[in-house]
Amino acid sequence: DIDPKVVKVARTYFTYLDKSPGKPEVILGDARISMERQLATDGKSGENYDAIILDAFSGDAIPAHLLTDESFALYEKHLRKDADGEPAGVIAVHISNRYIDLEPVVAALAKKYGYQTINVHKDEEGGSFDTGSDWVLVSKNKEFMSKPDVAGAGEPLDMNKTLLWTDQFTAIFPILK
Repeated sequence: DIDPKVVKVARTYFTYLDKSPGKPEVILGDARISMERQLATDGKSGENYDAIILDAFSGDAIPAHLLTDESFALYEKHLRKDADGEPAGVIAVHISNRYIDLEPVVAALAKKYGYQTINVHKDEEGGSFDTGSDWVLVSKNKEFMSKPDVAGAGEPLDMNKTLLWTDQFTAIFPILK
């Protein structure tokens, strides 16, 4: 997480990290920078993740560097690979935002890297704190993406409406709602 206060709250008021059967490691700092540093430091090919979850886009300030061509190249290095060396993990991108439509950005990345997509929308179910949310699952793992529970959860993104962001170019105006 980028905020040490979140880690303190997680460890003080919640038990998941302590009771997890695995050994979760919380790394403070910007995720992309931490992932780049890990590759540069130990020379490994990546962390072998089953899932990378990008959940930083619902506020007013979009951390665009997490949705660029260069960032997806980095994420691909960190995803678990299948027997043929192809990425088999999933990138889950939370695209809920009141002001910006991030679907074209994720669609452009998926198109460039040959990923399948499933756009999942969760409706509000009631209660004063419940809000709907939109997620896009991005993966080259055809077996996972074709599972009935996954494929039936939503629709593929429209690959005709794309906007590729890079570290040198991000355009917000074309995707304002």
